[in-house]
Amino acid sequence: MKSEWKNKIIGDLCREGGGNVQTGPFGSQLHQSDYSEEGTPVVMPVDIPSGKIDVRRIARVSESHVQRLARHQLRKSDIVYGRRGDIGRQALVHSQNVGWLCGTGCLRIRLGESEVDSEYLHRYLTMPEIIGWIEGQAVGATMPNLNTNILNRVPVYFPELPTQRKIAAILTAYDDLIEINKRRIVLLEKMAEEIYCEWFVRMRFPGHQSTKFVKGVPEGWKTFRFSEICKFIKGKTPIDLSGQLKEDYVPYVNSSLLKGQSPKFAKRERNSVFCNDGDVLMLMDGSNSGLVFRAKSGIVASTFSCVSMKQKYKNIVFEFLKACREQIISNNTGSAVPHANKEFINRILIFIPKDGDLLIRFNEKYQCFYEQITNLHRQNENLTKTSDLLLPRLISGKLSVEDLDIQFPPSMQEENTETGAAYA
Repeated sequence: MKSEWKNKIIGDLCREGGGNVQTGPFGSQLHQSDYSEEGTPVVMPVDIPSGKIDVRRIARVSESHVQRLARHQLRKSDIVYGRRGDIGRQALVHSQNVGWLCGTGCLRIRLGESEVDSEYLHRYLTMPEIIGWIEGQAVGATMPNLNTNILNRVPVYFPELPTQRKIAAILTAYDDLIEINKRRIVLLEKMAEEIYCEWFVRMRFPGHQSTKFVKGVPEGWKTFRFSEICKFIKGKTPIDLSGQLKEDYVPYVNSSLLKGQSPKFAKRERNSVFCNDGDVLMLMDGSNSGLVFRAKSGIVASTFSCVSMKQKYKNIVFEFLKACREQIISNNTGSAVPHANKEFINRILIFIPKDGDLLIRFNEKYQCFYEQITNLHRQNENLTKTSDLLLPRLISGKLSVEDLDIQFPPSMQEENTETGAAYA
């Protein structure tokens, strides 16, 4: 850190700014029976997997519970911190999250009118050495736990406020680009899915007007059981895992992919299940069983099963399994942990057109979307790597931004109009 930068602990920053570090409601204050389908969201550790609040599975409570727990309501620029399990999990509260509740299992950092910008602190807390410091203070042998005392003692190094905001603006600009690409990916995935549904579910494929249908199936199309064209290859858990890419290690995929966790790398082993580009992976166990993904070439599959089939069927099989997920879930086995029933899946009927040209035309159209999606994922990987490389250099002051003319990205402009800066 630069010698002219200041050093204070979070507790002092909050106290001086009129804020505080506060624990979310205890289990005795908020019970499982209090949650409802609609109402105000309650942010739990599971809802902050990668620096943002994820609302896909967020719990909610009625207005009466919100009023009762009003002291736990979130304000703009608060930081919500998970206090159990995966140390370092935290998210910044934006305008759309105002009024939500800090949930059980979380801590809330409120800086108030502090000399440290909340966006800067949010970034600072993602530094590996800061996460390591916090992990070293966490209590609990089997399940690490944080408390207000630990967070209050976290040391924060920081420059003047305008410099903090410039640092945050640079990093946020990368995040905004990544989010734009993610939205584009979702749209492309929906377009690809729509082509499949139009041709193979609604049966409005090119030439369907002149095609004879027998019991709802185009005449001459082949009917297969899933097991006749595909087979499951169960992944294996590697003996040696690392958070860093080493010699003779390869990318490794398991259920952590769904939690936004950092990628892992596995030592190359003879019995590893290696994937080819575009292979279909299905998650077999847990609440997300039945979810399917497309693999990258050379990765090792673990919790996922690799679905092996002829190359020309991969696009159809991928969309077919997505369309059948509700059926797959309803036939899961296992009482404590749901498990996708391979026997049931293998019996599902799938229709394949006899016309090779129709299959080629579908794959050509579908592949255009798939290649765009793949390129956007690759762009996001590069953006993430660049941002990760910039983070320690910016936060340490090794990369000076004081003299840069910075324009704040759209997501920060509302908060920083007072700076009047321009990004070159």
